Amino acid sequence: MSCLLDTSIIHYIIFRKNEKLIMEFEQALFEGRDVCISTITYYELKRKILRLENPNKQMKSFENLIKNLKLLSFTQQTADIASKIHADLKNKGKPISQCDVLIGAAAIEKELPIVSEDGHFSHIEGIAHEKWKKD
Repeated sequence: MSCLLDTSIIHYIIFRKNEKLIMEFEQALFEGRDVCISTITYYELKRKILRLENPNKQMKSFENLIKNLKLLSFTQQTADIASKIHADLKNKGKPISQCDVLIGAAAIEKELPIVSEDGHFSHIEGIAHEKWKKD
Protein backbone atom coordinates (compact mmCIF):
# COMPACT_ATOMS: atom_id res chain seq x y z
CA MET A 1 0.00 0.00 0.00
CA SER A 2 1.22 3.49 -0.83
CA CYS A 3 1.43 6.38 1.62
CA LEU A 4 1.88 10.15 1.59
CA LEU A 5 4.56 11.64 3.81
CA ASP A 6 3.89 15.00 5.37
CA THR A 7 6.61 17.62 5.64
CA SER A 8 7.13 16.83 9.33
CA ILE A 9 8.27 13.27 8.57
CA ILE A 10 10.81 14.37 5.96
CA HIS A 11 12.00 17.06 8.40
CA TYR A 12 12.71 14.40 11.04
CA ILE A 13 14.56 12.27 8.48
CA ILE A 14 16.71 15.00 6.90
CA PHE A 15 17.29 17.53 9.68
CA ARG A 16 17.01 15.47 12.84
CA LYS A 17 18.34 12.17 11.43
CA ASN A 18 15.68 10.27 13.40
CA GLU A 19 16.85 6.65 13.21
CA LYS A 20 13.43 5.07 13.75
CA LEU A 21 11.79 7.13 11.00
CA ILE A 22 14.70 6.42 8.68
CA MET A 23 14.17 2.70 9.36
CA GLU A 24 10.40 3.04 8.73
CA PHE A 25 11.13 4.82 5.44
CA GLU A 26 13.67 2.21 4.35
CA GLN A 27 11.28 -0.61 5.33
CA ALA A 28 8.49 0.90 3.23
CA LEU A 29 10.82 1.08 0.23
CA PHE A 30 12.07 -2.47 0.86
CA GLU A 31 8.44 -3.67 0.84
CA GLY A 32 8.00 -2.07 -2.58
CA ARG A 33 5.53 0.56 -1.40
CA ASP A 34 5.06 3.80 -3.29
CA VAL A 35 6.16 6.42 -0.79
CA CYS A 36 4.84 9.78 -1.96
CA ILE A 37 5.05 13.47 -1.16
CA SER A 38 3.04 16.31 -2.60
CA THR A 39 4.57 19.17 -4.53
CA ILE A 40 3.54 21.29 -1.53
CA THR A 41 5.82 19.28 0.78
CA TYR A 42 8.58 19.56 -1.81
CA TYR A 43 8.11 23.36 -1.78
CA GLU A 44 8.04 23.59 2.03
CA LEU A 45 11.25 21.61 2.40
CA LYS A 46 13.17 23.23 -0.42
CA ARG A 47 12.38 26.76 0.79
CA LYS A 48 13.53 25.79 4.29
CA ILE A 49 16.80 24.37 3.00
CA LEU A 50 17.48 27.40 0.79
CA ARG A 51 17.13 29.71 3.80
CA LEU A 52 20.00 27.96 5.59
CA GLU A 53 23.34 29.70 5.79
CA ASN A 54 25.04 26.69 4.19
CA PRO A 55 22.35 24.59 2.49
CA ASN A 56 24.62 22.20 0.57
CA LYS A 57 24.58 19.23 2.99
CA GLN A 58 20.81 19.30 3.57
CA MET A 59 20.13 19.91 -0.13
CA LYS A 60 22.17 16.83 -1.03
CA SER A 61 20.25 14.75 1.57
CA PHE A 62 16.96 16.13 0.26
CA GLU A 63 17.83 15.38 -3.37
CA ASN A 64 18.92 11.84 -2.48
CA LEU A 65 15.71 11.24 -0.57
CA ILE A 66 13.53 12.65 -3.35
CA LYS A 67 14.94 10.07 -5.79
CA ASN A 68 13.10 7.39 -3.79
CA LEU A 69 9.77 9.21 -3.62
CA LYS A 70 6.85 9.61 -5.95
CA LEU A 71 6.02 13.30 -6.34
CA LEU A 72 2.29 14.08 -6.56
CA SER A 73 1.39 17.13 -8.61
CA PHE A 74 -1.10 19.75 -7.56
CA THR A 75 -4.18 19.49 -9.80
CA GLN A 76 -7.51 21.20 -10.21
CA GLN A 77 -9.09 18.30 -8.33
CA THR A 78 -6.62 18.86 -5.48
CA ALA A 79 -7.65 22.52 -5.42
CA ASP A 80 -11.35 21.59 -5.33
CA ILE A 81 -10.83 19.20 -2.42
CA ALA A 82 -8.61 21.71 -0.60
CA SER A 83 -11.25 24.42 -0.98
CA LYS A 84 -13.83 22.19 0.67
CA ILE A 85 -11.42 21.21 3.47
CA HIS A 86 -10.56 24.86 4.12
CA ALA A 87 -14.23 25.89 4.27
CA ASP A 88 -15.17 22.95 6.53
CA LEU A 89 -12.34 23.61 8.99
CA LYS A 90 -12.94 27.36 9.02
CA ASN A 91 -16.66 26.80 9.70
CA LYS A 92 -15.78 24.45 12.56
CA GLY A 93 -13.33 26.97 14.02
CA LYS A 94 -10.39 24.58 13.47
CA PRO A 95 -8.36 26.18 10.69
CA ILE A 96 -4.94 24.74 9.86
CA SER A 97 -2.10 26.04 7.69
CA GLN A 98 -2.82 26.38 4.00
CA CYS A 99 0.07 24.07 3.13
CA ASP A 100 -1.40 21.35 5.36
CA VAL A 101 -4.83 21.84 3.78
CA LEU A 102 -3.24 21.26 0.36
CA ILE A 103 -1.25 18.23 1.55
CA GLY A 104 -4.39 16.77 3.12
CA ALA A 105 -6.27 17.34 -0.13
CA ALA A 106 -3.57 15.42 -2.04
CA ALA A 107 -3.95 12.50 0.38
CA ILE A 108 -7.72 12.45 -0.11
CA GLU A 109 -7.49 12.85 -3.89
CA LYS A 110 -5.08 9.91 -4.25
CA GLU A 111 -6.77 7.90 -1.45
CA LEU A 112 -3.50 7.62 0.45
CA PRO A 113 -2.97 7.45 4.18
CA ILE A 114 -0.95 10.38 5.46
CA VAL A 115 2.12 9.83 7.63
CA SER A 116 2.61 12.88 9.83
CA GLU A 117 3.71 14.05 13.24
CA ASP A 118 1.10 16.83 13.04
CA GLY A 119 -2.11 15.96 14.86
CA HIS A 120 -4.21 18.59 13.11
CA PHE A 121 -4.67 16.31 10.10
CA SER A 122 -7.18 14.46 12.28
CA HIS A 123 -9.50 17.46 11.85
CA ILE A 124 -9.80 16.72 8.12
CA GLU A 125 -12.72 14.43 7.36
CA GLY A 126 -12.05 11.51 5.05
CA ILE A 127 -8.30 11.37 5.55
CA ALA A 128 -6.64 8.10 6.54
CA HIS A 129 -3.63 8.07 8.87
CA GLU A 130 -0.61 5.83 9.15
CA LYS A 131 1.66 6.09 12.17
CA TRP A 132 5.40 5.68 11.87
CA LYS A 133 7.34 5.39 15.13
CA LYS A 134 9.87 8.13 15.78
CA ASP A 135 10.59 7.30 19.43
